[in-house]
Amino acid sequence: MHAQMRGGRHGRRARAASAAAGAAAVEVAADAKTAADATARMDGPTQRCVALSAPIIHVDDVPPDGLPYLIRKHSRQVEEFGAVLFRVSPSIRPQLSSVPKLAKVQVQHQTFPMIPTVVSKIQRHADASGFHEQCHDDADPFAGILPDCAKREVSRTSYEASCKASAAELLMQFPDFGEERFLLSVNDPSVFPVRTDDRSSARSGSRVRLSAAPLVKVSIPYRNDIVPSRSDGLGRSAGDPDAAPTGTCRSPRDRLDSPRTINRVGMSRYLSTYEGMTTNMLYKGTLGSMFPLHMEDSNLLSLSFLQEGAPKLWWVAPPDQVCNMFDVLLRCLHPLVLAVVGRNIRNFLATKRAYCSPQVLLDNGVKMSLVRQEVGDYVLTAAGAPHMGLNLGANVASAVNYTCLAWFGRAVEYMEQAYLELRYVPFPFEKLLVLSSELLADGKWWFGNASSIAACDPALFVRDVNVLIAYLERYLLENERFVSGQGAGCEAMAVDSVSPEVKAFLAADTVREADVNDGLRVDLSGDGYTCSTCYAVYWLSVVVCPTCISYFGGAPDEAPLCCWRCAESTYRCWHVIQEEGKPDRPVDGSHKPLVVWRRSTSRVRDLVASLRRLLETVLH
Repeated sequence: MHAQMRGGRHGRRARAASAAAGAAAVEVAADAKTAADATARMDGPTQRCVALSAPIIHVDDVPPDGLPYLIRKHSRQVEEFGAVLFRVSPSIRPQLSSVPKLAKVQVQHQTFPMIPTVVSKIQRHADASGFHEQCHDDADPFAGILPDCAKREVSRTSYEASCKASAAELLMQFPDFGEERFLLSVNDPSVFPVRTDDRSSARSGSRVRLSAAPLVKVSIPYRNDIVPSRSDGLGRSAGDPDAAPTGTCRSPRDRLDSPRTINRVGMSRYLSTYEGMTTNMLYKGTLGSMFPLHMEDSNLLSLSFLQEGAPKLWWVAPPDQVCNMFDVLLRCLHPLVLAVVGRNIRNFLATKRAYCSPQVLLDNGVKMSLVRQEVGDYVLTAAGAPHMGLNLGANVASAVNYTCLAWFGRAVEYMEQAYLELRYVPFPFEKLLVLSSELLADGKWWFGNASSIAACDPALFVRDVNVLIAYLERYLLENERFVSGQGAGCEAMAVDSVSPEVKAFLAADTVREADVNDGLRVDLSGDGYTCSTCYAVYWLSVVVCPTCISYFGGAPDEAPLCCWRCAESTYRCWHVIQEEGKPDRPVDGSHKPLVVWRRSTSRVRDLVASLRRLLETVLH
């Protein structure tokens, strides 16, 4: 699930970054492997490796703090196995989310078997020369190499008929269809990309085509990322100024929360709406439909509840296996794919077209857990855990991202990597870290209190709180270093006290996005501002230049808006006028930086001291 991106200030830079990644295909020749090398690397062990079974936790009663408490109590198991399954008694299962009854629906058509994502041991290396010439304009650079993930609008009656026809065809062609057949066929070795000269084409030259088609290929319809009907509860996050509750917003106290309502009781309650991240999505599976190998945005946890229908199979890699998995994919992925994503596996997984066979990963030393989800089961995947799966028939599942104390460590890792790669990070991690720290410092938590959370696993609690302390101390160090380096020419001011001109400039960074489903709009201004350099959202403070704001009239992409970690290195690079065909010239006037903060440095320093005192009570 992915958040809707902000527009405005960073759209141009985001497109430029995307173009740069595509241009990496020019270096595809450097990724070439000989057929012998590819074969040797993919041979793997002679005996097939088997996935571990993820823990199954039976839940017969609602604990005092509900599902969030269960998640915290089993955090260590979630991290160890990558996922856990909560098998819930029917009497305490949550209310279901409703699928909107629309005349037209968006459908993704998959095929079985799929075009292989991973180079199998009997494949031969493709000549990649000149491939980058095909990656232009809006053309799909993965065409013929990865499965198509495009959605098409069809009538609901046509979709329902295609589901029945697809299931019948699949069972006729593969009477033994199930987990074993899926593992054998998801990467059919009879289909692989090769180079060919297409002389009949109007544009002569090399093309990529499939050297062979599978003997049997069944089309499978799949509906994913469905926004639920608003009639069954709140469709916005609680902190969203445009939130408009309808229906029942919370589950009864004698039932567990659903993905629809779980973020009403957690730390995400004070965020704006990020569809699929703070509000749930629905997924209508069909026999043989798959969800590809992927990782959640910002390394968030994922909570899925199977409402009705046939089981789902999940393959999940624990977070400590990510580096191992990435190494395997770097060895095994087709060089054309690696070229388009700039050898960045995270970017490859973000395409949602990574239909890899779990068996290939297992046989190459990646530990994975297998989860069989039945109706009424919750599956919780760990922060930063790659996962994929298969639907064993028609079903409906509800899923949402989830934030918790154990997530912050993986979130910091994600932020650090995104900073190096200039990856846009719209999720307001810093706001949640600060608000969570303030609650703990007061002996409270989003549910229960600090003592009850610490009692679940004291060692884990100490580890997680130390993550908060380390982040806040780094903020103090970087912020104070920048301010002291400016001498007397630096001002600091609370966000509520800045001039109307600066307020308007900051507001331009938080474009109010239209919601395609209900016409409401999302105000992101309370979640922080996006740094012009590293593209991540920061909440504690940002640095702006009032002189440049006055000169450019608050125009996006012109005046600086720097986060506390980029200000020292990039603030002085912004104060120039750029005109086409003319040399850059400086903006006249003083460029004293203005640090706009939501929490003063003295308050953050006191917060760190309070967290340290909290840890002392836990350790002693």
